[in-house]
Amino acid sequence: MILRKFIRYYRPHKKLFMLSFCCSFLMSMLDLIFPFVVGRMIDDILPSRNLDLIIMVAGGMLLVYLLRYILQYTVDYWGHVLGT
Repeated sequence: MILRKFIRYYRPHKKLFMLSFCCSFLMSMLDLIFPFVVGRMIDDILPSRNLDLIIMVAGGMLLVYLLRYILQYTVDYWGHVLGT
């Protein structure tokens, strides 16, 4: 019963809800990438002393972090708009 009221209220804002939900899901997936990459960096890449690979992986992590920042902004701004 409460769930039906909730769905009825958000039905006109379905696109905004899906945007916020999908961005939140992608953020959680990106959050799983960081520990994995850092572990590989410490265990495999740093000991090999391959500076080009270290810079490339660090640059990739920076791009992933920037993407996560954009997703976080989207969730914060549009999620609050949806909430009000």
